This record gives sequence, C-alpha cells and structure tokens, in this order.
Amino acid sequence: METVRFENGYGLTLAGDYWKAKSRKGIVMAHGFSQDRKYRGRFETLAEKFNEAGFNVLTFDFSGCGESERTAITAEKQVQDLEAAIEYMKSRGAEKIGLFGHSLGGYIALRNHNEVDALVLTAPVTYGIDLPPNRIWELSINIFGKLPSWSYLKRSKKLMWIGADIVKEMRAVNQEKLLSELKCSVLIIQGDEDPVISMEKSKDAVNILESADLEVVEGLNHDYGEHIDVIGSSAVSFFEEKL
Repeated sequence: METVRFENGYGLTLAGDYWKAKSRKGIVMAHGFSQDRKYRGRFETLAEKFNEAGFNVLTFDFSGCGESERTAITAEKQVQDLEAAIEYMKSRGAEKIGLFGHSLGGYIALRNHNEVDALVLTAPVTYGIDLPPNRIWELSINIFGKLPSWSYLKRSKKLMWIGADIVKEMRAVNQEKLLSELKCSVLIIQGDEDPVISMEKSKDAVNILESADLEVVEGLNHDYGEHIDVIGSSAVSFFEEKL
C-alpha cells in the first residue's frame, strides 16, 4: 500500500491510499458523512480484501475530511472529489472501475455513475434524509429559523467545516430522479437493524434501478462491526462478476 496525493476540480489536494494489483481492474471507495478513509479501520480492511482478490484499490478522504485539504464540506465538492479519484485510478492503468460507497458516500457514488462499470453501496442515501445535526445547527434553527452558511463538527479530534448546502441537498434528494438514468450494475447491502437508512427506501431503489440487487444482512446496523467479512465477501463476488 502507498499513500498518494491528487487534486480535485477545485484545485484542492486529496489524500488517499493505493493498493496495487496485477490487473486492469480498480475499485474506488467513498466514505460516509464526516468520516474519513481510516475511520475505524473498516475501509482499510475491505481494501485489503479487494486487493487480495486481484483489484487495484483506492481509498481517499473527501475534501475537508481526514488528511485532505481543509475546506467546507459540500455535496458538489464531494462529487468533484470522487471524479478526481476515478481519474486517478484511470491514470494508474485501470480500464474497468467499480465504486464502493457507504451511506452519503453511496449517494456521491450514484452521482458519478457514468464514469464506472459497477457499484456496491452499503446503506446508501437514495432519498431525502436529515444529516446528523450538531449544536450550532440546533441553536441556529431554534433562534433564527434557518441553518448557518457553514458549521462545524468535531470528529476524531479534527475540526470539519460543514456547508449548509449539503444539509439542504440531502433533505431534497429525489429518489426517482437520482436513480432513473443509472445503467450500470448495482448491489445494495442493507442491515435489517439500520436506524439511519430505511429498508423500504432501499427496496424502492432496487425497484427503480434497471440492474440492481438488494442483500439484507441480519443484525447489521449502520456500522459494519462484526459483519465486515460478510460485506467484503459479497462485494468481492459482485465485482468479480461485473468488472
């Protein structure tokens, strides 16, 4: 594994880790809201599984997260971030690319579907949802009746600046519009004990998509926990078939 750096469309420097394989197939991984590529070690564990199966793998921190350049976190920047990560994977020789996205990272992956051949999404945001609020949001809404133009969220002792537009965009996600034009193969992995993402909405997403499967993992909540091996095995099998 090597640590890498590359720029997004805004000129911001992004940090990532790259696992090289002797193939032309790559997997780019997109983490969840206010997390980073090393959060609880789960993406590193999955990346190693993917690499052992013969895939080149790139994990990275969205701008404003982890070790990437500081900036307010917005959905549009994250779409640009992932596009830059896909281009980086192509620059390393990958000809077939799959995306692995968790939660908000799943939504961002869906926004980049034209660039890739397959998606594996764990508990993806596919419909309007409230992001977890913090104290500044609550005070602003209670006092002024609106969100601030930016806010912050402390995660792993690091300050993250949250743009208000990402909160508004997540509330306004139209599932039909988001998914109706997607053509590549999709696997959604959803836990039956997830308190964040609706199982019914994930079922609706699969019904809208042309080529999609839903795998329900018993006992899985919004975090991977002890189910990471099940998630990894399912994702590897799917990518081996579709890439």
